[in-house]
Formats: sequence, C-alpha cells, structure tokens
Amino acid sequence: MLENCFNYVGSKDRIFPLIDANLDKTKANFVDVFCGSGVVGVNEVYNYKNVMLNDACWQMAELLKYLRDNEFSKIIEEIETYIKKYKLSKENKKGYLDLREDFNKEPYLQLVFDPAMFYCLITHSFNYNIHINSEGKFSVPSGFNRCYFNKNLRAKLEGFQWELHDNRDKIVIKNESFEVLVNKAQRIIPNTVFYCDPPYY
Repeated sequence: MLENCFNYVGSKDRIFPLIDANLDKTKANFVDVFCGSGVVGVNEVYNYKNVMLNDACWQMAELLKYLRDNEFSKIIEEIETYIKKYKLSKENKKGYLDLREDFNKEPYLQLVFDPAMFYCLITHSFNYNIHINSEGKFSVPSGFNRCYFNKNLRAKLEGFQWELHDNRDKIVIKNESFEVLVNKAQRIIPNTVFYCDPPYY
C-alpha cells in the first residue's frame, strides 16, 4: 500500500485496508469526492477502469495534477531548488517564514501558482498541516524542530508520484464542490463507487 506523500493530517493511510475491504470492486469507476491527499483513490487505481480525485481546495488539486503530469526527476529538482534557496530544514524557522511570505504574495492567481513551492510549505509546516485562510493565504506556522523534507518523505513522494504518473491516463483530477461533482456524474452513477469522507457536515 502507498502512503500519502504529504504526511497529510487526516489521511487514510492507516485505515485504508478496512476501507478497501468494504468497496464494491464490480463497478467500473471510482470517485473520491473529498480526496485530500488522494491516497485512497491512488491505491484503488488497479481495481477500477477510471479513477477520479476531487477536492474543494484548488491548491491540492493542482498539486496532485503536478505530480501526475511530470517526471519525478523534474519534480525533485524543483523541490530541492526551493529547499536550497530558502535553506529549508528542521531547524530553520526563518527560511520557512520567508517561503510562506513569498508564496502568499499572490494567493488567488492560479496562473502563478507553483506546486513545488506549495509542497515545500506543506512539508515544513507545523504537523505537515495544510490551511488556506479566507484571504487565500497559507497560514500554518513553522514545523520548527520536527517537520522537514527528510529521506522517508522523499521515498513516499517517489512511490506515490510514480503511481500517479504511471496511471495518468486513467486518473482524472477535479476541483469542484461535491454537489456540482455528483450532479455532473449522474450518467455514470449506476456504474460508479462514490467514496465520501467529508471534512465538514
């Protein structure tokens, strides 16, 4: 089983075997309505003809697309460029804060969104948390003295990214509200498993 490559709080790594055992594998399509890190959908890619990952957070959707659509060598080079530029480490709180400040300069503009930069924020934030505030800015404090891009996290990233990239022809990534997503999917509902793990009521 692949673990999520963000150390994402709330990810279903630990209980995935229980989830998997209760999914209907006779259907053709699998839709993870609130995908978060995407760990459930990516681990189900061989059990369904088509997999859709959807999340209301457009930044997460863009990051997953970035991992799906690029070679690992390019991704790791861009991540390491940011780590070097900001001197990111477990001990360097200032580097993280400088990175966050630069990232937050134009938070609403998807055209200038940098997924490698976003990934570096996640992997150096407090408890690897992801939080975008009402102004569209990344607002998590530094993960000083505990959170950083270490060898274990790199290995998780490589395995997870390879699975996404290798199956890019059958994995669709969306950024829609669940109401819109389900309404659009009416025609495929009879042959689809909708996995819903909502973060809100």
